[in-house]
Amino acid sequence: MTLRRDDTISAVVTHRPITRIAYSVAALRNTATEYAIHGMAKKKNPQPNILSKDDPNLLEGVKRLDRAQKTFGWMLIGYGLLTQIIALLNEPLHPVAGLPFIGVGLFCLGWGDPALLATAATLLALSIVPTVNPRLSLLGPDPIVTMTGSGGLEIFALIAAKVLLAYYSLSQFLQFRLLYGTERAVSDEPNLAIIPEMVPNRTNLYARWARSTAILGGVIALIAVGFLISDPLAVGTRVMAETSGALGAMALGLGFGAAFAPTDERPAALIGMGAGLAGYAVAGAVLLLIV
Repeated sequence: MTLRRDDTISAVVTHRPITRIAYSVAALRNTATEYAIHGMAKKKNPQPNILSKDDPNLLEGVKRLDRAQKTFGWMLIGYGLLTQIIALLNEPLHPVAGLPFIGVGLFCLGWGDPALLATAATLLALSIVPTVNPRLSLLGPDPIVTMTGSGGLEIFALIAAKVLLAYYSLSQFLQFRLLYGTERAVSDEPNLAIIPEMVPNRTNLYARWARSTAILGGVIALIAVGFLISDPLAVGTRVMAETSGALGAMALGLGFGAAFAPTDERPAALIGMGAGLAGYAVAGAVLLLIV
């Protein structure tokens, strides 16, 4: 069979456009695939919506935090001074009674971290213990009960006031801890705005303090047990037990504030909470066993 020139020209003319169309379709298909991949990537990794540090709502939050810190700071200092004075003027002596309140109050005035509000809430809650049972003077005797000799409804009202103050301080902590920044927070809402760091974050330091304070309090609690076995009526028995209880309360509060805020030292904070609570409980048992 002989191929004519007209047939060759016809074949070339016919197949070249088809080839070009095939290449064009493939190119469009590849382009569409690339756009689809990029679009899916953008949906999966959207740009974070970070609020400005000049946002008026955030600045107002910082001001409110400062007011709350000053309020609880002066309140703790006043309560601690009153407790310390009453503890030194009455028998038996309680040399460390008000020191935890004074210390945390000073830190609230000086640093103003949201985590310190959790520590304040812990101390206010634990101050109810000597109100209910004067023998458990782990944070000193209740100064109001000691001065007024209150009983019945007065004690119930005092407990209710302390509960409300502790609850308010805790709620303030849960709200203002967001000012540490929410960049590391996990949320089911991808479009939720991120709050930048508005206040210095010292929770790593608080977590380490909680751990070391709890360990020290535990050692002193063991010394108190030794005093209890050798001489229950010795002055050192009560002093060691109350010192251990004060350190345990501080460790519990500092660890609580650090553990429930953005921190890199959460294990240390949890150890501080657990060991602090254990030391506090051992110290309380020693005080109850003193005849």
